[in-house]
Amino acid sequence: MATQELNNLFKVASQSAEAGELQAAAQHYERCLEIARASAVFWMPEELARFERSATINLAQVLNKQEQFAKALDRIAEAMGKSPTSVGLAIALAAKGEALCGLGRINEGMEAFDEAIRTQPIVGALNSADSMTRVTSTYLLGQAQRLVDQILTSYIDQLNQSLRAEAYTTYGKIAVKRGNEGIAQEWFDRALAEQPGYADAKLQMQLLRGGAE
Repeated sequence: MATQELNNLFKVASQSAEAGELQAAAQHYERCLEIARASAVFWMPEELARFERSATINLAQVLNKQEQFAKALDRIAEAMGKSPTSVGLAIALAAKGEALCGLGRINEGMEAFDEAIRTQPIVGALNSADSMTRVTSTYLLGQAQRLVDQILTSYIDQLNQSLRAEAYTTYGKIAVKRGNEGIAQEWFDRALAEQPGYADAKLQMQLLRGGAE
């Protein structure tokens, strides 16, 4: 399969994940990895490693959302063994924290979240906060709130539209978990005002409305 076709399959996987179609997304990412490894001879080593890192980290995030935490940890270990950039490493560590918390290993999960934030303060904090919203823990929900508060206070001038939309969407998820659906909708609306078409905010809004279009 040509590189462009493989990139197109990666895009389809990402779109499936953004739409909440987790099973399809996982299958597409798995297929991406299979094809990339089977065609390794046609890749530059650095290019192949970069593609595999991205697909593997994204797959781990999808597996977390499916509550397949042990499989997610295996994928994260693979990705971290391929020398990710600081941003990629922060994303992987946040996913590791979520998987560990999902397995009930809360202290280890918190260590992974802390390492993600040390590795890349903005991306690490936002990804960790997002992960924390999916863990059934009042304490971690409070930690997620604290992280987003800190990012919007200390790094606001460094945030582009996408990062601001991500922060507002995470606030919305926190509000949903706390049963404040009206406040959640306000945050999702604010995220979409910041970046119209922001996929996660659109998905959360749809879920808030019970799946209605």
